[in-house]
Amino acid sequence: MRDKTLTMRLSAEEWERFQAIAEHYGLPVAFMIRMLVKKEETAIQTGPGAAETRWEFLKREAVGLLPTAQLPRLRVSFDERSRTIVLSDGKLTRLVRGGESAWDALALWPGSQLRTAAAGPESDRRSHR
Repeated sequence: MRDKTLTMRLSAEEWERFQAIAEHYGLPVAFMIRMLVKKEETAIQTGPGAAETRWEFLKREAVGLLPTAQLPRLRVSFDERSRTIVLSDGKLTRLVRGGESAWDALALWPGSQLRTAAAGPESDRRSHR
């Protein structure tokens, strides 16, 4: 029986991201949150290799987002020792550390199409004001 209620305040951009992920899986947002929590719970329960699992996920995420960002000069590399994702286009370099998502770094990159791809044309207009 579900007797607990979760209340969250989200920005419009966060809500759009939640909806995009939920739509990808064909689920309502609440079910998507439950699914992601279960995935993380399973990763944690795998024991000492759980950190490796999270690191591997973050690397796959960064590589998978590159085509969507449409940044042809952008390169991604990984520092295995410090668990840092390095994003660079030759002029700008950003480090993604501590389990942060590459999504945020790529969405904020100058010229990135991630916001547009996830939220549609309205988000693109807001970002250029």
